[in-house]
Amino acid sequence: MSYKERAKRQREIEILKVASDLMYERGFINFNMDELAEAVGVSKPTLYQHFASKDELLVRVVLQGHEEIEALFDAPLQGTALERIETVMRMMLQRRHLAKGGMASFGLIFPILKASPLFNEHQERFRNRLYALVETAKQNGEIVATLPTPLVVSAMFVLQGSVSEHHMPE
Repeated sequence: MSYKERAKRQREIEILKVASDLMYERGFINFNMDELAEAVGVSKPTLYQHFASKDELLVRVVLQGHEEIEALFDAPLQGTALERIETVMRMMLQRRHLAKGGMASFGLIFPILKASPLFNEHQERFRNRLYALVETAKQNGEIVATLPTPLVVSAMFVLQGSVSEHHMPE
């Protein structure tokens, strides 16, 4: 990777971090690209060289969170399957990008995410990895074997949404 490519990637990482923080503090609905450009210290046209739209930025912020959590699946296995599930849940709860506005803003955000093929691909892979982890926990007797795996994984996502709604910033 050339110096120019590394610099561009580093700038995108910085933009994503600031965008994630602003989306968390203000909520996606109240978040705007002007504020982001000012916070990062770049012009708005420079911002749009990295991200074509606010919607694309949202997808990338969410995917960055997914990638951080997915890294847990790729790390050397430590602990039981249930302990790994707990670690994944903790990270999911820490990655509440869009907490301000909570479930009220979810109706706006979810269609944007679902319209992204990249998001859908990541979501499917993430869900499959959770299914495999839950299956391992069931085989090890850590989770009741008769519980349907899709139900357990869905409950994890419901719990994440519920906790995010309850712990929104003021």
